[in-house]
Amino acid sequence: MRKEKILSGTMTLLVLCRLLSEPSYGYQLETYLAGKLGRPVPPGTIYVILNSLNRRKFITVKEKKLSHGRRITVYRITAAGREFLKRHQEPLASVRKVIDELTDTIAAMGR
Repeated sequence: MRKEKILSGTMTLLVLCRLLSEPSYGYQLETYLAGKLGRPVPPGTIYVILNSLNRRKFITVKEKKLSHGRRITVYRITAAGREFLKRHQEPLASVRKVIDELTDTIAAMGR
């Protein structure tokens, strides 16, 4: 299984968490994800995530014109996006325990 498949749900939740703190544009979100994951995000991944979140009404999308004429797209979390995050609190706590066990087991294999 590819790492991207394992991380896709996590990246979606990370994007929503970032949007809780402030509206952002694609490059900001991509940089944020890379920093959190400790590695570059595969090309185009952030836009696949953002399109999915927009279709599900978890974010809003607004074009913004900058002073020098360039346009950027700004993303904001919606009430539905906040609720989606809240619903993941308990499952994430459960998964944390499993992931800790898995990583410990895999690390022990290398010893």
